[in-house]
Amino acid sequence: MIIETPLEAPLRIDRRSGLPLHAQIDALLRDLIRQPKYAGGSLLPDEVSLARQLGVSRSTLRAGMQKLIYEGLVERRQGHGTRVAKPPLQSGVAEWHSLTGEMRSQGVEVRNYALAVGFVDPDEEVQNALQLKNDRPVLRVRRLRGWLDERIVLTVSWMHPRLGIGKDRDFNVPLYDVIEAASGVKPVRSLEDITACLADDELATALDVRSGSALLVRKRTTLDGNDEPVEYNVNWYRSDIHSLRMDLRRG
Repeated sequence: MIIETPLEAPLRIDRRSGLPLHAQIDALLRDLIRQPKYAGGSLLPDEVSLARQLGVSRSTLRAGMQKLIYEGLVERRQGHGTRVAKPPLQSGVAEWHSLTGEMRSQGVEVRNYALAVGFVDPDEEVQNALQLKNDRPVLRVRRLRGWLDERIVLTVSWMHPRLGIGKDRDFNVPLYDVIEAASGVKPVRSLEDITACLADDELATALDVRSGSALLVRKRTTLDGNDEPVEYNVNWYRSDIHSLRMDLRRG
C-alpha cells in the first residue's frame, strides 16, 4: 500500500511569467521537497494529482521533474510512486571504524540481511593481501548488510589463519569485536583502496539494484600493532545511498 504525503498548500503556476513551465515546476518542487515532512523520504503526490493542481499535462510535469531526478533529489520507481531521496549516509576515511560503529555514530543501526560463514581456499588477491605463503584454507564471512529497510553493502571478509577463529562464532556482532575476543589481536591500522564498478547480475540481485548500476568498491586490509595482516575485506556499496567522505589536510 502506497501512502502519499498530502500537500499543505496548493502549487501555483504563474502563466504570466516569462519562465518556461518546466522551469517553474522545477522551482516549485524544489521548495516542496525542502519541507520538513519530506525529509524522511516521503512519497510525493501522484502525477495525476500534481498535474491537475498545476494545470499542466503529465508530460510537462515529467519534464519539470527530470532535473530533480537527474540530481538525485527525488527517485521514481515503477509501481511505487515518486519519493524524495534520502541524503546518502557517509563513511569517513580520515579515521577508521567498523561499519556498525560508523553508522551507529549517525544514529543508524546496521542489520544483516544474509550471512554465510565457512572455510575457503584463498585466491591470489586474498593471499597477497594477507601475505599467505601457502594455500591453507581461510575463514570467509559474507554479509549482506543494510539499514533503513534498504540493502546497502555486500561485504566479504577473509581472516588470517593465525587468528585461529572458527566458523561457530556469532558474526552478527561487529567483526572486529569478534576478532579481538576470539584471538586477542586488535586491528589498529587499515590500508584501503577505493574504486568503482558496474553491478553484475549477482551484485544487482543482492543489492536490489539494476544490473549495470554504479557501485562503490572499498577494499581494506587491516593490520595489528606489529603491521601484521589481520583481515582482508571487499565491500560493494550502493552509490545512490552511501558515500565516502574524505577529511584531508594540506601538507
